[in-house]
Amino acid sequence: MNNFESHYGEALFHMAFKQKEDQNLKEQMDELYKLYKSNESISGFLEPINDSLLGSFDKVYQGFIKEYDKIHHSLTINIISAFPLEESEKETIKNKLEVLTHKKVDLVCEVDSSLLGGIIIKLDKYEIDGSLKAKLNEIKKSIM
Repeated sequence: MNNFESHYGEALFHMAFKQKEDQNLKEQMDELYKLYKSNESISGFLEPINDSLLGSFDKVYQGFIKEYDKIHHSLTINIISAFPLEESEKETIKNKLEVLTHKKVDLVCEVDSSLLGGIIIKLDKYEIDGSLKAKLNEIKKSIM
């Protein structure tokens, strides 16, 4: 992740960390990221800014999260589901991921109804796609 955008996110984290505002800023960044990913009008509004100033809010966010996770010995994992997850479901996923990774896990959940069912788990450059949409695409490829 060697690019201007991720360095900007890393610098933003360190500035907030020095001011002891890193947790507060992370919560705000998580909310903005969820809005950015789930709301076409917001992502469309930010597109000219993405193209001219920062390149990509997504990369700024990832740079910020990378530094936050490193300092706090945690992992921020994105969960994309077809429907909003219940708190108990989020807690179950979080607990299982903490057991697997031996780290504190922060979930950033978003909804994408085009998945039809199931979830996608994203961590950095890794992705586990357990969505119904992906399974149907696999079946379609095997038939054709």
